Amino acid sequence: MTCKPPYIPNGIYSPHRIKHRADDEIRYQCSHGFYPATRETVVKCTSTGWVPAPRCSLKPCDFPEIKNGGLYGAETRRPYFPVPIGKQFDYYCNRGFVAPSGTNWDYIHCTAQGWKPEIPCRRQCSFPYVEHGKLLEWKGSYLQDQSLKVKCHSGYSLPNGQDTIMCTENGWSPQPTCIRVSK
Repeated sequence: MTCKPPYIPNGIYSPHRIKHRADDEIRYQCSHGFYPATRETVVKCTSTGWVPAPRCSLKPCDFPEIKNGGLYGAETRRPYFPVPIGKQFDYYCNRGFVAPSGTNWDYIHCTAQGWKPEIPCRRQCSFPYVEHGKLLEWKGSYLQDQSLKVKCHSGYSLPNGQDTIMCTENGWSPQPTCIRVSK
C-alpha cells in the first residue's frame, strides 16, 4: 500500500519521495499568511490516503475575546479553536450592551479578515436626565459612539464647554449635568 506525494497548495512538505509506504509520515508547513487547516503538521500515509489531510488555508480564527459579552458554551468550545473561515458561533452581550442587531445575542462569524462583527457588544445608553438643562432631541436609546445634543439653562454649561454628550463603553461622557458657569 502506497500514497502518492501530497499536493498542498500554499505549502511544502518533506521528505520528498516518488511513493510513500503505509505508516510513512511527512511534515508540512504553510506559506506566509496560510496556516495548517488542522492543528497537525505531521501526517501519515494510510489505506485511505494522508491522514489528516495536509491542507493550508487562510488564517483561521482564534477563540474570540468578546468584550462585554461571551460565547455560549465557551469552555466546552475552547479546545476546538482555532476554527476555519466560515464558522459561526452564537454569543451574548452583558446587561447594558447589545449586538448590532439590537438584541442581547447574535452570531459571530470567522472571515478572512477575522471575526465579524469586530465589536460584537456595544453599550446601549438610556435616557439621561439633564440636571440644569434639557435634551434637544431624543430618539429612544443610543448606541456606543453616538452623540446627543444638550441645551443647558442660562448660566450653565456642560463640563467640557460643548453642547453634546456621547454614549461610550462606560456610559454618557461627559455626564449629562450642566454646571454653573462662573462670571
